[in-house]
Amino acid sequence: MSEVFIMTSVIKTVIKEMKVKYPNYKFVVKRNSYTCLLILDIKPVDKTEEFAYYGGDNCGYIVCNEMYRQISNDFKSHPDIVNNSIGVFNFIVNSKTMELEFN
Repeated sequence: MSEVFIMTSVIKTVIKEMKVKYPNYKFVVKRNSYTCLLILDIKPVDKTEEFAYYGGDNCGYIVCNEMYRQISNDFKSHPDIVNNSIGVFNFIVNSKTMELEFN
């Protein structure tokens, strides 16, 4: 088995754990990529909940929901992620979607 396959499997196992921990959020593997191991979109199930608001062209999206930081930190500090030296980068796609990129 290739190292990339093993790392991707580790990430997918962590995603399954997070789905149980955060049932009010939808976790969708957006795509596998040649530039990273995996890209994950996370959206609130409640259509009225937002992660951020648009602060204008000068600053872009501003995080206004503590769950954004909590979910991101849970992925970044998960023992399987840390022990496999997988980097986790978080982004705001739009007000209702956060994206995690695993490298």
